[in-house]
Amino acid sequence: METLSCTYPGFLDIVTGLVEDHKELLEEPIHLAIYYAPKERGANDVFLFEVLDDFEGNSIEEDGDMLEVTYGRTPDFPMLNQDSRLHIILASPTELRKAYKNKTNLFNELKLALDSDKAKVIFSDQHGEKLKSEVFQ
Repeated sequence: METLSCTYPGFLDIVTGLVEDHKELLEEPIHLAIYYAPKERGANDVFLFEVLDDFEGNSIEEDGDMLEVTYGRTPDFPMLNQDSRLHIILASPTELRKAYKNKTNLFNELKLALDSDKAKVIFSDQHGEKLKSEVFQ
């Protein structure tokens, strides 16, 4: 059964604001941010992928995939209902390249969303553009 997020693209303004806040974090500069809707999970959830410079010291999670952090509803980030979650998938440039090479679950989920026009690049600097052309083309 195919499920597409009912929060995409309805939370574009809120996600864009969140990315703007993340751009202020100087210790791990953001290179790329993509708001997307995965096919098979979380119809009421919001998904954001970010590439951060030197995030986590360029290490992959124990399961071999990128790090995914989930948050519930907050005053600054309202959700559709109490059970909705914000999923932020985080990677360094090195981790993204490893995820691409290994075709990890989270990479494949993001790539499928991009290929099916269920993703929007919110921010991309020069490094982000290079990464996009390396791994998502």
